[in-house]
Amino acid sequence: MARRQDNNPLDCESVSFIAAAELHQIGIASAVARKAYPTGAILDGDKNAESAETKIVSNQTYSLTDEANFFEGFVYVTEPNHLPMAFTLIPVVGPIWETGCIVQPPTPTNKISFGVLNKTYLYYSIAFQEFGYLDASRIIHKIPGEYPLPRNGCPVSER
Repeated sequence: MARRQDNNPLDCESVSFIAAAELHQIGIASAVARKAYPTGAILDGDKNAESAETKIVSNQTYSLTDEANFFEGFVYVTEPNHLPMAFTLIPVVGPIWETGCIVQPPTPTNKISFGVLNKTYLYYSIAFQEFGYLDASRIIHKIPGEYPLPRNGCPVSER
């Protein structure tokens, strides 16, 4: 979902799928479109950026957002050097390597997803997370409360 301030009709998820398909056409078979989800607000120690954190209030499911987005779309590749890396396309940032932060699970894909979040937070000067849901009119409804960004042992370069 592209940031509201971008005034861009495209969204990061769709553009990531298009980019992954184009990379396949030029022989980079490892290219995959993925999503990085805001994390760290519900469970102390939850640092999994590969799945959405949700909260149910009055029979409505709210998902964790980073002030405007429910996830950040990106392209994940392991070629040509077999090291996992990512590129975001809205905004254009990369290569993004595995985070130096402590994450659970400590898998390469979660480390990359968390790294994508950190780069996005820095790029847009994101200061906190909150819970919300998107209605049929594409308006985000939020519940009161701000949650700090997870900084779990992150190096200074990722804050």
